[in-house]
Amino acid sequence: MAQPFKHPSTGRYYIRRNVPAELRHVLGHEYKRSLGTCEAAEAKARFAEHWARSETMFALARAQAAGQEMMKPGDAEQLAARWFCAEQERLWRTRSFVD
Repeated sequence: MAQPFKHPSTGRYYIRRNVPAELRHVLGHEYKRSLGTCEAAEAKARFAEHWARSETMFALARAQAAGQEMMKPGDAEQLAARWFCAEQERLWRTRSFVD
């Protein structure tokens, strides 16, 4: 079972994963991120979250390699902000504040 990696000299915990072979040209050979803690219990809790993030990253890379476009969480926020600005501009331009 996968578990956090403790750096021998610093004592900090990391997640380390081999990147699937078909994605190595895009993401490199290894996925490694700090869990930001030296406590084993805290590292285990953060490990699951980072594992899910790595799976999402791998899925996005596979989709992009297949030519698919996928929305990221930040994309939805950006689209909503653009819609809001356009709608606000329309309301000010038409002076129609009541539907």
